[in-house]
Amino acid sequence: MILNLVACGSGNTGTNTSNSSGSPTSTESEKANTAKKVLRVAMTSDVNSLDPMMCWQVNAYYVYWTIFERLVKLNVETNELEPELAERWEIAEDGSTITFYLQKGVKWHDGKDFTAKDVKWSIERGIEKGTSNYPGVDYVEIVDDHTVVVHMIAADSVFMDKQWTGDCAMIPDGSDDNFGLKPIGTGRYKLEEWVSGDHITVSRDDYWGEKSENDTIIFQIIPEASSRLVALEAGDVDIAPLQAADISRVSANENLTLLSTPSITVNYLYLNNEGDYFDDIKVRQAVAYAIDKQAMIEAVLEGEGTELKSIVAMGKKGYYDGMEGYTYDPVKAKELLAQSEYPNGFSCELSLRSDPLAAQLIQANLADIGIDAKINQMEAAAFNDYVGNGNSDMFLYSRSGCSADSYLYWFSSSVSGPNGNKMFYKNDRVDELLIQSHLTLDMDARNLIYKEIQEILSDETPIIPLYSATVFVGTDKRINGFSPDNESCHDFRYTYLEE
Repeated sequence: MILNLVACGSGNTGTNTSNSSGSPTSTESEKANTAKKVLRVAMTSDVNSLDPMMCWQVNAYYVYWTIFERLVKLNVETNELEPELAERWEIAEDGSTITFYLQKGVKWHDGKDFTAKDVKWSIERGIEKGTSNYPGVDYVEIVDDHTVVVHMIAADSVFMDKQWTGDCAMIPDGSDDNFGLKPIGTGRYKLEEWVSGDHITVSRDDYWGEKSENDTIIFQIIPEASSRLVALEAGDVDIAPLQAADISRVSANENLTLLSTPSITVNYLYLNNEGDYFDDIKVRQAVAYAIDKQAMIEAVLEGEGTELKSIVAMGKKGYYDGMEGYTYDPVKAKELLAQSEYPNGFSCELSLRSDPLAAQLIQANLADIGIDAKINQMEAAAFNDYVGNGNSDMFLYSRSGCSADSYLYWFSSSVSGPNGNKMFYKNDRVDELLIQSHLTLDMDARNLIYKEIQEILSDETPIIPLYSATVFVGTDKRINGFSPDNESCHDFRYTYLEE
């Protein structure tokens, strides 16, 4: 599996009844039993942190959705924003201000009130950490405990698009960089226990809104895909992310349910544009032609994936579907390499975090044109800083997001480094277009900007889009209130096991 870094949203309702005698009705008894249940979810790996502004690993979002909340949430059926911690908001006609009116009676898990100070702190901290989730913000003004005004440098077309994502979670005023070890939020669950490498447990909190169906959720860390499947079949976990190779066994099991959705996570081969070899556009293009993407899909995903031509995921707002991309053409790849500064080939490093099959296939493809790629498989904790500081020639990585901006922003030369432009790509025209895209409110005009950016990136090939997989999740057949997320950032707030 290629390391997923993402910026990742979901709803349910319920009622309670009682009779005049004071004894519980059957409905109350069922709910009482449900409330005592433990939901057990398999995770593919541990996380580096539970700070939503510092850690964007897919598995971290499993926990983020349960602990934290945002100002707004996305209704995935209507694609419209709805209230969460903000009961309503107003955007000035000229886009210069956005005013959020906050819910009253909301408390943090430590019992303190959620107020405008927390919103101001969260936004300012997000900007300081370079998360890219608060574009165009000039300053944040507190009007009163439940009213916050965000003043914009200029109207920004993507600011509200980002506010529902998991990493725009509100955190308490004054939280420091150790917050990710013992986080507190305003959500349905609070962190109960985190045993590194084994499990993360959240327990039901005295929540300000609709109560949870579960008493506890245990996120069990099971790195091996075969072990996750065995745990699901044995009933040791109720929900598990699956690989394509698992689907026949799960489908044949009458006690399990197989769920799937097309992924919007794009898997890439990143190239270090400032390092030796890949500062040459001919070399980058040669590599793009050398890779047999369809063979990768067949081998890595059992055929359950889509070959990609653009940096942006298919179907996302701003995606341009007219890209030609790079087809598998080893002859063309050899011609381009012969025209480069390295006509006789070279040796380089290909880094990844886990599941080396994709890297091995790329290694074989590159060997066919004279490039010797040495595979460097690393621990997740060290991987991001290593590649983000320019220490690897190539590496496997992935991204997803809410719109084209989530995929394209990282090509800005202003954000080079571990938390941004890890390929160290620089193009003045792309920098200019990215700024224009944020200042362009008309969607048709913005799409033309996104189209030009995608065309430039395709031509200059700072990274190579490979494929998007299908997301597979196996569940106990009694599971209710769950739908797989197309970024694999699954939301378990409304999920429970029905007896």
